[in-house]
Amino acid sequence: TIPFTIGERNLFWKSPDPTQASNVKIVIIRSMEELRNLFDQENGYDAPESYGKYDDTFFEEHAIVFIGQRFASGSYLTRVNYLIRSGNQLILDYSTLMPAGFTDDLANWQKLLEVSKADLEGITEIVPQYHEIQLTEGEDYDESEWKQ
Repeated sequence: TIPFTIGERNLFWKSPDPTQASNVKIVIIRSMEELRNLFDQENGYDAPESYGKYDDTFFEEHAIVFIGQRFASGSYLTRVNYLIRSGNQLILDYSTLMPAGFTDDLANWQKLLEVSKADLEGITEIVPQYHEIQLTEGEDYDESEWKQ
């Protein structure tokens, strides 16, 4: 597995097509320029006023695996289970918990996974493995397991 830490939480990605309830974007960001391009308003995203700790120095040894998805409800909880390398592929395994009672509002979810650039060297393809966990009415879950 490839170790990662969850990055800045103050960068807000806006799904480029607000009419789509299940828009997903997964990319590897290897430079500050690529990060700025992702959040460039011309591409349909919100350009933040500050990129927090991300700068050219950060990207000398690190990269970001960005995952953003639009959901039909803000009540859904999503977590990244693991990143794994298989040859030239990066396998990103993540899950969404869907409670039986949920709000009827569209919501954007995102994670910036900070990884070592060396761990991503030679990666040419990202393979998402996505799991939906639908809870039934009254079924309980531990929310702390879903907080990242």
